[in-house]
Amino acid sequence: MALEQIRDFFTDLALWQKVVAGLIVAIIVAFATVLKRILKRRTGTHPPGATQSIASGPDSPSQSASGSGIKQILTIDMSQRKGIDINIGRIESGATLVINYVDGLPESPIPEVRNLFETGRQYYQEGELNDAIDAFKSCLALEKDHKKLGALNLQIGNCYYGLRHYIKAAEFYALGLRESRQADDRQGEASNLASIANTYLMRPASTGAARGDNVRQAVHNYQNALKILVKDEYPVQYATTQNNLGTAYADLPAATPEQRAQNVRDAIACYKAALEIYKKDEYPVDYAMTQNNLGTAYTDLPAATPEQRAQNVRDAIACYKAALEIYKKDEYPQYYCETAANMGLILAEIEDKEACYWLKEAYALRQFLPDQGKRLEDVMNRVCD
Repeated sequence: MALEQIRDFFTDLALWQKVVAGLIVAIIVAFATVLKRILKRRTGTHPPGATQSIASGPDSPSQSASGSGIKQILTIDMSQRKGIDINIGRIESGATLVINYVDGLPESPIPEVRNLFETGRQYYQEGELNDAIDAFKSCLALEKDHKKLGALNLQIGNCYYGLRHYIKAAEFYALGLRESRQADDRQGEASNLASIANTYLMRPASTGAARGDNVRQAVHNYQNALKILVKDEYPVQYATTQNNLGTAYADLPAATPEQRAQNVRDAIACYKAALEIYKKDEYPVDYAMTQNNLGTAYTDLPAATPEQRAQNVRDAIACYKAALEIYKKDEYPQYYCETAANMGLILAEIEDKEACYWLKEAYALRQFLPDQGKRLEDVMNRVCD
């Protein structure tokens, strides 16, 4: 009945009245669409697989780097790497840090580039990665400076990396590397090299041999980046790359037990180098993540004697405790869950009575674990009353 009354109302209107009514309806629809988009941004919605920005450091979420007009945004990709054999003694988090090297783009002399870049950055921080890609690509059509083009291609690569399109991300990092080298921009070159390494470390592989090749490529590119990213000149990027190189060494295939032991020792050395920069009070999240990574490395470290194994376990527990000082359950539930699981598993190995507490804490948040806590169930059934 109501619909018939509305239809009759519009039928009786004069032509000019119908035109005005149509315009009013169009304005209302457009306003509703804009309002929906604004509300979506304010709720912080992230697309599936998006890389989430983590507040870290004194200028969170941005951290200052060496050089004029240069800023870095550090984000953590916690997506699960595929094709990796996971040791029963730990939970593999697959954490890598991403560097957003922007090379003065916010101060570009081209107003359109400045505005579009800022729009892209806003989309990126909100997890609207496809919209960020569109904005950054629009910048590419306007910018002519090779140094800035290197940074723009890296930004686009980071967006695809956040979407877990690692092959596509690598294509843009390669373009950024070419532009940075043409501009003789050493920091841009290293940033793109380290980013290419990230894609090798994260991309899935169909065979163990292919996975090994990917990890070796990651190690090679991280090492080349560190020839440029020296500690005193680029401390944050140095620490980022050391952490990621440590993760690569931890995953590096080995033909012998001796090679495996050396790989883990190399990983430990890299994590410790990162922690020389990632101080607890300055970069708490990066500090905690690296401590968790270091703990898993100690857990994996082969031991020749029971005494050596006992020391490795003590070192792993100390690292997990340090991480859990930052990873509070209500603030970082996923990271808390993974580290609590690691703590529970290593304590279960030595039959410590606190193992059950940490295993149950992690199991309560099992939605963050790749196997939904099935491995924890098995251990809990063996060690908990």
